Amino acid sequence: MKKLKSILKKNNDIKFQKSNKKIKFLDDDKEKCNNIPLTMKLNDFESDLGSWTMCVFAATTTGLLFYHMTKLKSLKMKPLHASIFAILLLICAVSYITYSLYNFYSRTGYLLNENNKCTEKIIKNSRIIYSIITSIIILVLLGISIQITYNTKDYF
Repeated sequence: MKKLKSILKKNNDIKFQKSNKKIKFLDDDKEKCNNIPLTMKLNDFESDLGSWTMCVFAATTTGLLFYHMTKLKSLKMKPLHASIFAILLLICAVSYITYSLYNFYSRTGYLLNENNKCTEKIIKNSRIIYSIITSIIILVLLGISIQITYNTKDYF
């Protein structure tokens, strides 16, 4: 243990001599927060949200492909019925991604309750970014649904 302390002291002395600056120790809050990696729990929650988002993209692709195939007459179906099925799939996708964001918020809420100042900023930034991305996806899905409805209004 004495040998380790002497090595650390020598390294600190060398750094101090080279930089002529005050040596910062990990007791400083800013330095401590900069050295903390993302928690594995947050990584798990983010990967879960990513998996749910991929499921939403699969539902969206299925709905749009189905609608497109009926428009090209690859499938024989009335355009009204095809648009209803496509819009229902898109609404399911919107509901799913909304629930997944709610689930992400509730899970990260547990991490915020731990009162760790260092991870609090990371979690709040993560929540903001994923809220913006999810909102954009929801707006695009609703826009596609409106466009499909507008294109099939003649069949009503």
